[in-house]
Amino acid sequence: MAKDVGLKITTVKTDIRRISGLVTDVTSLTDSVQELENKIEEVEKNTVKNIGDLLSSSIDRTAMLRKTASDNSQRINSVKKILSELQSDFSKHTDRFLSLESDRAKVLKTVTFANDLKPKVYNLKKDFSHLEPLVNDLTVRIGRLVTDLLQREKEIAFLKEKISNLTIVRAEIKDMKDEIKHISDMD
Repeated sequence: MAKDVGLKITTVKTDIRRISGLVTDVTSLTDSVQELENKIEEVEKNTVKNIGDLLSSSIDRTAMLRKTASDNSQRINSVKKILSELQSDFSKHTDRFLSLESDRAKVLKTVTFANDLKPKVYNLKKDFSHLEPLVNDLTVRIGRLVTDLLQREKEIAFLKEKISNLTIVRAEIKDMKDEIKHISDMD
């Protein structure tokens, strides 16, 4: 275990030496980077100055072009929106028109049917006006027949009752005759 600890300490010392060497390299790189940044800054200033003159004139033109493009884009969007609304309205109106045409065809068919029925209805009314007195007369006759029929039914019921009574009386007479005959045979 002491050997392991010694080995670890040696490894740590080696790592520390390496890190010290790296610190020196990093410091030298930092100085180089600073010099490069200064040179880049100077080049950037010169480049910006040269490009600035070119860009200042083109910026105005670009701004104008952007504004024009933005206006055109808004107009295009507006036209697209209006076109979409018009297409939607056209579809609605087309459906409505087709529905109206269908309804119109139905109305025309109904009107034609009604026109075809007018003479028939007139003839029916005319025939009914001729039939009405006949129907009224027939109703009166039926009423009389019903009254007569009811009277006859009463008479039939009365006759049935009489026949029933006569049948009973006849049976009684027969019984009496049989009794008389029986009595006379006994004498």
